[in-house]
Amino acid sequence: MGNHKQKRVRSLTGKFLGCVDDRSTPRYIKLATASGEQTVKVAKSLRSQIHNWQPGSRLNFLCQERIDLLTGKCKIKVKQPVLTSVSSNAQELSSPTAITPTEIRVCQGSSCQRRGSAGICQAMQAYVDRHDLANRVEIKPVKCLHQCKAAPHAIFTSSDAETPQKTHYRQLQHHQITAILTKHFPVTLAATSIGDNLLELMSNYLKERIIFIISKSERLEHRSCKI
Repeated sequence: MGNHKQKRVRSLTGKFLGCVDDRSTPRYIKLATASGEQTVKVAKSLRSQIHNWQPGSRLNFLCQERIDLLTGKCKIKVKQPVLTSVSSNAQELSSPTAITPTEIRVCQGSSCQRRGSAGICQAMQAYVDRHDLANRVEIKPVKCLHQCKAAPHAIFTSSDAETPQKTHYRQLQHHQITAILTKHFPVTLAATSIGDNLLELMSNYLKERIIFIISKSERLEHRSCKI
């Protein structure tokens, strides 16, 4: 897998709408999720169970995503069922128990790419993985958002409230990512700040020790030359 592609595992919850293909053993199913209808591929080990799923059932899976950071395309494969409900009166997707992560759309248009949007997307995903935020954050590389003068451009959409809140970040810089993400997810702020400060202190201390050792070595060498 090239550097412009990412692979991750996350949960996927939705209402089963039926099979997409008409094979005797279907490979693709359609789910109605909080972010809209999605077509997903089912792993071979689960395909024999598809006929037991009733339309309208609420399904919860662990799935694998493969994201192309250049094109924004995302391929989803269902790997493991977590919870299956066969009741047609299952709770609606707006139920408080449904996972509604903050969606971060990062533009991958040509102007944004020239200004490092692929690297920004990778840094965001690395932050999410490092702080175990996969259930709270969904990073989606997307096609041009038509904000070329504001490149690189990202939109944070939170679904926690009744009305989704959108925050735009224009002319986004790589060094701003940590501060922006800790602003939206304050649970990790303290640990991040302490960790960053500790690393900075250690780095400065090591630099001072190296300079001291080099300086002392030069003085000793100079003294030995005089003798």
